[in-house]
Amino acid sequence: MKVVQTLILIVPSKTAAALRSNCRQADDKWVTKISSRKKYSNIDGRQTSVTCSQAASIVVRKDVATVKYDKLSLDSNIIVGNLEESKESDPVKRHDHDLKLVSSIIRKILPANFPGVSIKKLIRIGKRDNECSSQRRLLKVVLGSPDERNHLLANVHNLAGSGISARPDLSLEDRLKRKEVLSQLDTRRKNGETNLKLVGFQIVR
Repeated sequence: MKVVQTLILIVPSKTAAALRSNCRQADDKWVTKISSRKKYSNIDGRQTSVTCSQAASIVVRKDVATVKYDKLSLDSNIIVGNLEESKESDPVKRHDHDLKLVSSIIRKILPANFPGVSIKKLIRIGKRDNECSSQRRLLKVVLGSPDERNHLLANVHNLAGSGISARPDLSLEDRLKRKEVLSQLDTRRKNGETNLKLVGFQIVR
């Protein structure tokens, strides 16, 4: 897919207290304000616009942040599984790696006539294991709205055969329920049952 436009705004100095910039597309389809400030290891102030086929665009705000998992709203989130993880030690490079892969996946999922989605945050779930070169932690993708999430999930069948999974974010209660059902599914498969799959919280053939 051809990249039509790329815009990157970077804070020139760590001592900069704040940076604000307005970014407006020529057809006024979106307007984004970006602020950047010195705060821990957060890196704000970067934005990339990637145009998909037939004017479907992905507007991406890139943040590297430590976020408490359960404090984020679930309605706009998806969880992506089995996504290759960067071996880089630099968290910014790892984040850029994840962003590139997620953008590629979204282009595969979305129909050509869909106007696009916004990615607000990318968060790898769980502790990074420096000793494991094949680690693939789940990736939380925080989108711009519940509607954007629903459109992605409605077309997630386009990932069939890729080995990549995408599902809604779940509350703690639902995560525990899902974990229990997955354990049951694994046991039944080990006992020789075939053609089983998980739909919601139920095992079906």
